[in-house]
Amino acid sequence: VPDPSEEDETPIISGGAPLFRPSGMHKMLPIVVFAMIYHNSIPGLAHPVGDKKKLRPIFISTTVFCALAYSLIGIVLGYAFGDSIEQSSNLNWAHCAWEAGPDDG
Repeated sequence: VPDPSEEDETPIISGGAPLFRPSGMHKMLPIVVFAMIYHNSIPGLAHPVGDKKKLRPIFISTTVFCALAYSLIGIVLGYAFGDSIEQSSNLNWAHCAWEAGPDDG
């Protein structure tokens, strides 16, 4: 029987999450589908542009920025919540007690 006084003692930053778990490969399906849709929509997005030479740096910088942003979010969440991370990362803050300051209304 767990001690109820220890229930809220779990630190937010726990670490120790594996970087790769083969059993979770099926969770990658939505990401792969999105990547395929993005890849297949590039010709449609590029068609109305007159000077197509300007598109290459735009697509490269957008893709690199998104990859870096999602990687940073994943690394921070993995470090902060460790093995106890929820599949939808916004659920990890369900038990946080945020208090409004005197000026926050």
